Amino acid sequence: MHPHRWRSTLRAIAILGFLVSIIWLAEEPGFEPLIALLTATAALLGLFVGSDVPVRIPLTRSPQAQQELYRAKMLEKVETIWIKGVLKDSLHGAVLLRLGMEYRPEAVKQPWDLKVQRPDAPDRILPPEKRISDVFEEMGGELLILGEPGSGKTTMLLELAQDLITTAKQPLHDAPIPVVLTLSSWEGEQQTIEDWLVSELDSKYQVPKNIGIDWVETDQLLLLLDGLDELDEDHRGACVEAINSFRQRHGLVRLVVCSRTADYEALATRLQLLGAVVTQPLNPTQIDTYLVSLGKALENVQSMMRHDAMLKELAKSPLMLSIIALAYLGMPGELTPSLQSVESWHKHLFDTYVLRMFRHRRRDRRHTPQQAVRWLVWLAQKMTDHSQSIFLIEHMQPTWLESHIQQWVYEVTPALVLGLPLLYAGLNIRSSESMLSGSSPEIPVKVAA
Repeated sequence: MHPHRWRSTLRAIAILGFLVSIIWLAEEPGFEPLIALLTATAALLGLFVGSDVPVRIPLTRSPQAQQELYRAKMLEKVETIWIKGVLKDSLHGAVLLRLGMEYRPEAVKQPWDLKVQRPDAPDRILPPEKRISDVFEEMGGELLILGEPGSGKTTMLLELAQDLITTAKQPLHDAPIPVVLTLSSWEGEQQTIEDWLVSELDSKYQVPKNIGIDWVETDQLLLLLDGLDELDEDHRGACVEAINSFRQRHGLVRLVVCSRTADYEALATRLQLLGAVVTQPLNPTQIDTYLVSLGKALENVQSMMRHDAMLKELAKSPLMLSIIALAYLGMPGELTPSLQSVESWHKHLFDTYVLRMFRHRRRDRRHTPQQAVRWLVWLAQKMTDHSQSIFLIEHMQPTWLESHIQQWVYEVTPALVLGLPLLYAGLNIRSSESMLSGSSPEIPVKVAA
């Protein structure tokens, strides 16, 4: 059970016990009810004033069957969150069936000073049919994925995760467990990668710490690490060094890291991996194929791209191509703009996209677009503050609330919802008993002498 649910449940029980003890003491004053009230008060204060240390059920080392169950549950959880929840529903997933890649050997520091390719040699473009999982295997399970913003790095990482999960699910297969994590939550040099992994498994996947420690120490995980560029600029180099140190201690762990190209190339330290690839922009054939696949509703966009070089350049990004398609889907050609700068195109695209999304949900008019935008801005800010790049509702915590009072109300409300009806029922029962006892006066019985 999640720690916050444990705390809410225990606090509800404590409030209920406190209320019952008050009723008991009021009805039957005495030593035992007083002790019960004092005990309930101490428990209530301890749960509300005490620390927020997560409640854990102690676990002993599991037998082989239990370990297999943990493994199966973890594979299912990673697949549900990242493959079914993110990759399959990604905004531009349909475009990224076959993104182009090129080898970039100079991006990593390779062991033994071996070079797959000379740094001064031209980068080798991989064929379109090449899968990222094939490249991963060719590089010995050690890979750096680079790319521009919106170029599909994360989607490529998740495509690899999908293939690796399929392999790990095969019967009697001893493959490590693929786990997707975002480096933006790394706390800095004071935290080793091992400790960070255990903490992330606990907070993001609800894996008990004793199991997480065992998986990390025995190299049972395959690490898919996204968002190196999302770390503070001052921490990126230290994170690369921490990953390299981790690999010295766990050299058999297979690992992938994703980052924006410019942010990674600005670092003085290089990851010690066997290979690196860079995602390539969509070519005109890929763009046309995608637009044609959506039918006549995007004929206007195809016409626009033939006459507007800036829009055609924007469409080389998978993310931007998807936004273009969604924003102008079915729009008459005479309503689509002809703008003179990339910045103007960006603004018009995002404004049109947001407007169409609200019109798509036109049946739900409980909130205005202005309210929704304001709440989305708040959500984006909170995700940034808590180092989250992908929104998952289960990752929202009471600490996101603005004040301690709001957090206290959040914690107390479940207890009140549970406790007040029970208190009301108890008072009704006592009232009914009093009424019954008062409506049946004693009748004197005459006994014949």
